[in-house]
Amino acid sequence: MAATALDVSWQRAAEGLDEASLRALLAGEIPAVRMEGFASAEQCRAFCAAIRASAPTGRAAATARMTLIGANFSNYAGESKEGYFEQVEPSYEAVGAIAARAGFDPLQRMIERLRAIWPAHVGIATEPGHGRYFAGGIKTRTTSGNLHYDFAPHTAPGFAIAGIVDQLGWNLYLDMPRSTGGTTTYHR
Repeated sequence: MAATALDVSWQRAAEGLDEASLRALLAGEIPAVRMEGFASAEQCRAFCAAIRASAPTGRAAATARMTLIGANFSNYAGESKEGYFEQVEPSYEAVGAIAARAGFDPLQRMIERLRAIWPAHVGIATEPGHGRYFAGGIKTRTTSGNLHYDFAPHTAPGFAIAGIVDQLGWNLYLDMPRSTGGTTTYHR
């Protein structure tokens, strides 16, 4: 029987990242993979302190209830290639300064974990003639987010990333209130 949006078995995340769980995630067989211990409590506190101490913050989008450090492509879709790529290296500098202040780089850690378990190339997408895309944005939320999807084949016509087959999005929750909501992943 094929999984449906109401299939409870599809709603369970895999515990631990390995090649099998990543293949299941990319095939749409599971909604998520949880990586217990990706960062220690001390690393999370240090990263939060580094974010608070940083100056660069901006509104992620006109309708977003968050601030964003970094030029995540989904927040800049519709701009020219030149307009978007002018923001990439300054974004890496801003996020890199926070990671250096915190003493660890979550993006680099995630790439290393993926490279350790995946047989094919793992890295940040590049645009011919422009360089690498931005990855590793830092979002600060104080309220819920709007229902949305970030899928490059739909949001990036004319960009190299429009031709991707699989896209991985991930979140590192650094600080969570005691009473909080949840994240809903739809099987679409």
